[in-house]
Amino acid sequence: MSRYFFVRTQPTISNKIDYFSLIAKLAKEGNAVSILLLHNEIAPAIKSAEASSFDDLLNSPIQIYVDRFSLRQRAINATELKPKIKLAELDIIISARLNGDEIIWN
Repeated sequence: MSRYFFVRTQPTISNKIDYFSLIAKLAKEGNAVSILLLHNEIAPAIKSAEASSFDDLLNSPIQIYVDRFSLRQRAINATELKPKIKLAELDIIISARLNGDEIIWN
């Protein structure tokens, strides 16, 4: 089993690549997968957002984190996030690397 930690900073402009579906596939293959959402990529984590491939991740063993600072910059409260999403600081990336996770920043 491999360990992957994805850092997502920008929403996908093109529908050609569905990163969330690719991430879900890695988890289904038995890999440990985590995601940190930063900057404008926090949008699918908000309760009112419709993002089916992201919402599928909520029903998987994937750990999903949202950067606390990105929320503050956008005046979004943690109570506005979908269930299962945890708040994190950027140092979680360092912790993941020290834990042996492969960091994929896209």
